[in-house]
Amino acid sequence: VDWRPVSGVERVSVERAGRPLTREEMAEPIKRSLLEAGAPSSINLEFSNFAPLLVPPMSFPVLSVEAIAYDAGADRFSVNLAASAEGMQTQRMRVSGRVMQTVMAVVANHRLQPGDTIGLEDIRVMQVSERHLAGPVASDISQVLGQSPKHPIAAGQPLASADIGPPIMVAKGATVVIALDTPGMSLAAQGLALGAGGRDDLIQVMNPLSRAVVAARVTGPGRAVITPGSSPIIAPAKTP
Repeated sequence: VDWRPVSGVERVSVERAGRPLTREEMAEPIKRSLLEAGAPSSINLEFSNFAPLLVPPMSFPVLSVEAIAYDAGADRFSVNLAASAEGMQTQRMRVSGRVMQTVMAVVANHRLQPGDTIGLEDIRVMQVSERHLAGPVASDISQVLGQSPKHPIAAGQPLASADIGPPIMVAKGATVVIALDTPGMSLAAQGLALGAGGRDDLIQVMNPLSRAVVAARVTGPGRAVITPGSSPIIAPAKTP
């Protein structure tokens, strides 16, 4: 700018358009450098001091990583990130943060309740931080389709193997038809379910007349079967 102040109180400010680099643009070259430094293959970065570098709006900046420091034990990193593009001087900034190993997990699209049958519209697969997982989680949609939550699951929550099971076919306190099949005889009676269960779950069923309690395997909605030869868990009440 061909300009000189005529006094000590005059100032000039020159501005030009620019755009901030996105978090993803800045993270990608850092990830590559961390992988070369021995970081796990599936990682996400958590910046502790993220401040986007500014580049000309229509430019194609080249980003490079310098002076990398990676502590695998603490999952911490620190690098100098340099950005250069036509029409601008090279900019450098120190970027630090945490390396988070990720795994593929099935997560809920919205809140799921016990009794819901999980369909394709209810779930999606995404990368999640392994640090935040309390135990094994489902990684394939086929593992959870048609299953039902055992307790409420919040939107975005990974579906742990212990959180889901077959849909409830017999509700606690419901009337259930119990069958006993033997080679020469087939009997059916109504009982009171003392617990809830899905297909092939063992539940306790009470005969409301004799008060006897038996273990029965759920075979369908409102139906269960008693294993031939099994003894009652609680014997029939004696009549005076």
